[in-house]
Amino acid sequence: EEGMVLLQPDRLPFGSDSMDPRRAYVEGLYVSDGWSGHNYDFDISGRDGCPKEAQKREVEEICRQLGVETTWFEKSIRIRDAEWALRVQQMGGHAPQKHALSINLDEQAAHELLRGIMADSGANTHGAGRTFTTTSRLLAIQTRLLQRMFGVSCGERYIVDHGGLGENPIWRLQTRPAGDKMTKLLRVKAIERGVLDLPVYDISVDGHKVYLPEADVVVSNCDDAVILLNSTLGSIGYGTGARVVETRESTGGWDH
Repeated sequence: EEGMVLLQPDRLPFGSDSMDPRRAYVEGLYVSDGWSGHNYDFDISGRDGCPKEAQKREVEEICRQLGVETTWFEKSIRIRDAEWALRVQQMGGHAPQKHALSINLDEQAAHELLRGIMADSGANTHGAGRTFTTTSRLLAIQTRLLQRMFGVSCGERYIVDHGGLGENPIWRLQTRPAGDKMTKLLRVKAIERGVLDLPVYDISVDGHKVYLPEADVVVSNCDDAVILLNSTLGSIGYGTGARVVETRESTGGWDH
């Protein structure tokens, strides 16, 4: 109902996949500020004499440790590794398609992937935190999930008429200071009904909760809500019962 405050997780668990954190950092830089034009190399941006020159030097040192050749340019550094180049091409060649191949990563790899992505962020105009802007909806969601793994919440804005270069709409994430995240209540402002009809499927997962990063909310399955309401009413002396109003099998799942 309007006015209800919805649940938000303090943080999300890290994944189970391991990855060289150095490679995770470079791939984070690629999805936020890199490009690939060939099957045998890819570039990370950084102009000499500007703050991102330090980023190029860090990439150069990482590649040296990994035994990967690089070429230094005034505005970028090129990484010459055919296998790695084919991998990053799967992450999207143009900004609206950019995304990490997986964020099911352990803590160290997730930290470095996020560090690479946020290297292209800026300080918030008002208050602490950082602002990350992307034309890729998937990358925005992945970044928000990674931030939540470290207990950081994000505000999100979807902007169509942003007045900048390019015609693609943008997603803008603003991180909130750690001590501020719990003060931002997720309150229902309005409910739109009758927008469209879709099949409703059972969304149970481990723990009976689903996290929706688009809305920054934890959704519990309906049977959990019914059990909670019945138990609460029973505790104050009201007899209750639960029944399924309608159940029918449809293509791909059950409608309720």
